[in-house]
Amino acid sequence: MKEIESGVFRLLLSGPQYIIGLHAYLNSYPFVRYARRNVSVTVNSAFGIDTAREVVKAIETVFASVDLLAEVKVKDKELPLWVYLEAYSFTNVWLNKLREIAEHRISLAPESDRRILAVTSYVIKNLLGRYNPQLIVTKNEQGFIKVTWNYNQRSFSKAISMMLGYEVRSDVRKLIYKYLLGYQADRLNTYSFIVYPFAMDYIEKLAQEGSKYAKIPSEQEIETIIHERYEAKDFLTLSLLHFTSSQGSINKYTFLPYFYGMPFDHLCEASEIEGLFEDCIIHPLVFDKVMEAAVTIFGEILDKMITYFTEIFRGAGYRLFAKTLNVLSRSH
Repeated sequence: MKEIESGVFRLLLSGPQYIIGLHAYLNSYPFVRYARRNVSVTVNSAFGIDTAREVVKAIETVFASVDLLAEVKVKDKELPLWVYLEAYSFTNVWLNKLREIAEHRISLAPESDRRILAVTSYVIKNLLGRYNPQLIVTKNEQGFIKVTWNYNQRSFSKAISMMLGYEVRSDVRKLIYKYLLGYQADRLNTYSFIVYPFAMDYIEKLAQEGSKYAKIPSEQEIETIIHERYEAKDFLTLSLLHFTSSQGSINKYTFLPYFYGMPFDHLCEASEIEGLFEDCIIHPLVFDKVMEAAVTIFGEILDKMITYFTEIFRGAGYRLFAKTLNVLSRSH
């Protein structure tokens, strides 16, 4: 154990890029195959590609013959080694070094980056502890903030783009890594990033700026938009919107791609509502309002949707034997 701790300590002494890289690496466990990518993307965004390669190599060298999934005994408790080492490296001595760098970088951020950071901070602050299954923001006992989603890698950037009113082409997370010195924490079927406890001070300040830039539809606007889609018989958009707001996420394996005869990504493109529902992502700060509106209108449109679907099945040669669509037979 002493030898392993010594290797980790040497990494921590090597500089901020190694501190962050180490945290990204350890946090990736037990999903080992994500470790290298999480470290590489994080360090590359904050310090450059050459540094990222050096950090990845150094970390993998330290742990080359170490089983991080092995159990170790710490104060009468059995812990996986990676959990113990993660806690070992989360001391204020190291985090204070990162705080100084983050503060300096934020002060020098160009206006374009600062605006994106400000709106991102506004979203993080407002979603912390608030129900939004599409974009989950949590804070643990140590104060680390984690943002998680599970649709696709671009979902978070798309959510921030809706807030800004223009498309952010790059991955917004990379600005988090560059300025707030957060790190990537992608795992199996989920995308996420983590920011250190000290970053909350900067998030609070930036969020005040973000409130000036954030575009948020009113409840009346949301109801009007959804009713307009209903009047236009846009059942594709209403189906996706209702499914997403009720389930929290939507995946390509639902029945909808088969029903509408187009790939899932094309469904999302065809059902966009600018500034409210884009790429099958609901505007993050009005998720609850959209959910309420979708539930209200669902009762109104259900009969029409049944009629609409029935006509499609009849046109395909099916006969209807009940008022619901689960009793059908094919005519020959």
